Amino acid sequence: MKAQGCILFSLILTILAGCTDDYDLQKSVFIKDRQFAELPAYSEWGYNTFGAYYGNEVFLSNDYLIPARVIAGDNSMAFMLTGQKGPSDDYSGNNEMTLTFLLNGYSPVYYQDLTVFNDSIIDLRNPAWQVVITIGAMEYTVDLLSGELEFKRVQHLLVDKSPMEVIMSGYFEFQGSLNGNPISVTHGRFDVGIDGGNFNRLASTGPR
Repeated sequence: MKAQGCILFSLILTILAGCTDDYDLQKSVFIKDRQFAELPAYSEWGYNTFGAYYGNEVFLSNDYLIPARVIAGDNSMAFMLTGQKGPSDDYSGNNEMTLTFLLNGYSPVYYQDLTVFNDSIIDLRNPAWQVVITIGAMEYTVDLLSGELEFKRVQHLLVDKSPMEVIMSGYFEFQGSLNGNPISVTHGRFDVGIDGGNFNRLASTGPR
């Protein structure tokens, strides 16, 4: 399972290197959470925001980077959140961070297939799943002790009865170690739109 995840993640990096500007992202709508003012409030409107506490820092979406991508392989997929580590008014490019959830056993063909995740909770302790954190040029696989990724609502957005995107909303948190150091990501929430621009289906890498 982990070998498949590594192969998928290597292909992901190749894709991202060539398509950072091919997605016309609408500006994010950041509405502060009443309890955790540094984070966006949970929403289900496709506001293209996410946020979490990364230890004592914040991990947030911003207006400079595509907040979410889904990349699917033969029998696995990656759900990726890309933003910055640190306050929302302090983006320099040096604090860019990507959180990737590698999920084996899921292989959506089209972005519309992502609705299969509606109202589902993924226990990240399952060895079939992996969490990878990329900070700058460094990539780390989290040694998980506990954690959940909840897709509370995954819904089609229709405009004049035509499908425009799938809105994925939910929560995440996990604890473990990263490069030998303890890590805790808490109060994570996301509300992101996925369409043909930020959904990629990889070509087959061999027999299933």
